[in-house]
Amino acid sequence: MKKIFTLLFALCWLLPTIHANERQAEVKDSLLCIYLASPADTTRLSTLYQTESYVINQKIELALQQAQEMYDKAQKLDNHDGMREACICLLTGYFNTLRYKEGITYLNKAFELIRPDSPLTTQIDLLTKAVLAYSYLHDNDNMFRYLEELDNAKNRLQEESPIVSANGYTNLYLLIELQYALYHIRLQHPAEAWEYLQKAEKYFTPSSFLPYRLMRLAAYAEYHQLTKEYDKALDYLEDAIELITPISPDDAMIYGLQKADILIKMGLPNDALSVYKQITKARDSLYTAFSTSQIEQIQSLHDMDKLLSQKEQRQATFRRICLAISIIIIIALLLFNLHMYRSRKRLLRDEKEMRKLAIIAEEANEVKSCFLANMSYNIRIPLNNVVGFSQLLSTDNELDEEERKEYSGIIQANSGELIQLVNDVLDLSRLEAKMMKFQLQDCNVEEWCNELGYLIQMRSEGRILLELQIEAGDACIHADVKRLTQIVASMLLYPNDSKESRKIRMILVNRQDKHIITCRIENSPMADPKFASQKVSVQQKINQLFFEHFGGTYQTENVKEEEATVIIFTYPVLP
Repeated sequence: MKKIFTLLFALCWLLPTIHANERQAEVKDSLLCIYLASPADTTRLSTLYQTESYVINQKIELALQQAQEMYDKAQKLDNHDGMREACICLLTGYFNTLRYKEGITYLNKAFELIRPDSPLTTQIDLLTKAVLAYSYLHDNDNMFRYLEELDNAKNRLQEESPIVSANGYTNLYLLIELQYALYHIRLQHPAEAWEYLQKAEKYFTPSSFLPYRLMRLAAYAEYHQLTKEYDKALDYLEDAIELITPISPDDAMIYGLQKADILIKMGLPNDALSVYKQITKARDSLYTAFSTSQIEQIQSLHDMDKLLSQKEQRQATFRRICLAISIIIIIALLLFNLHMYRSRKRLLRDEKEMRKLAIIAEEANEVKSCFLANMSYNIRIPLNNVVGFSQLLSTDNELDEEERKEYSGIIQANSGELIQLVNDVLDLSRLEAKMMKFQLQDCNVEEWCNELGYLIQMRSEGRILLELQIEAGDACIHADVKRLTQIVASMLLYPNDSKESRKIRMILVNRQDKHIITCRIENSPMADPKFASQKVSVQQKINQLFFEHFGGTYQTENVKEEEATVIIFTYPVLP
């Protein structure tokens, strides 16, 4: 069932959208960065849907080219996650063009790219694809091996997050039980197959994932063929054909062929012959159109490569012109600076200007002293690291590649810390001057809290155990949701890298009598004295000014001397 297999993998693709314009390369890079940086929630799904239409619309050659480009870029960045997702895209493309050997090769390569510290959900996703691939090929031995690993991973997930797994992975449980049933059907063990089919019914709902609904119908059809209940098998096949025909006529024909085979077993060769003729005619038409489409895509790719080559030549010429202009500007700036330096020397001889410069210098020293008193440590350490390791990279020619990567990583980490510190200071200045710009929108408090819980779990990699107690009802607020989420997340996450686990309790109540929501956060890392720093102080001030700007409050208080400080904030709700 080629199209069904396509739908199962569609949500996991990440191939850049093709645009025949001058920003094609930038769009590909940005899609790759968005995917690798986003959490595994609706943000990542929105990125994946941009490329889903390639395979759905039978643009297989385009999909394969984009997947290969993504793999090459991820390999240059040494990003295993990007390489793994590209392998999955290539697996899907090769399966759609019946090149199963190449598809299995990339599936195995994806498993090689799984790291020991990869999230459990990532392992489950890849195991699910392996089970579906070998089930599609009727390779029972490999399917059962990966199915056992998937079942074990599911059990570990239940132990780690029982509430999330119970509510969010119903389709996964349905898939596992159906695949066990198919495994026993193909081994001709009807009793064991029936037992797993009944287990699958516990997780089946009319809103279950469409491919799994089709898988269920197909499993029942195979089971009743095994037990020679051909009438029931035909009924399930008819349901499957009715369900899939509006989406994939190709898959509907495959179910039709199974129907014809059953008619022959029932002793109705004339009816079976009619079905065979109808399917053969339709399939010839579909395959002709598919072949024509792939040839057109190959020609289109050739033309696009030619246009890109011409574009690169124009860009090279443009860069040379920009370089020449830049050199001229630098020379002009140097001459201007030299002139200003000589003018300043002459002005320094004037006593009046010297007094003015002394006053300015004194004020500058006061500002500098105040700034250094508050921020010197946080700026000096990362800045020294950046300068020191940059000098080592530029002067020490005996460094090996591993040391260069390590020093580059240190420079990048400290540069990011400096940028974050500067951004915090700028945000603080804007808030104090009431010049901060916000993107306001209405937001349901309970929905926001549920998304916040998933975000904290992803960013903390399970080290923050957040206990949410929400009594908000249908309360709504008018806020900059993105910035509000960042601020509340800063109260729940570690301000610095930390490997220890921490249980945090967040209680949010809608005070209808006062038209506000009150939130109490217990055991917050931001309020823990051992994480105290100038960076945390700046963030605390930003949080306070943010809530006060919208008419709320923000404060910390000590419950007991031996316990960490509690953070309490309020925010007005819409009437």
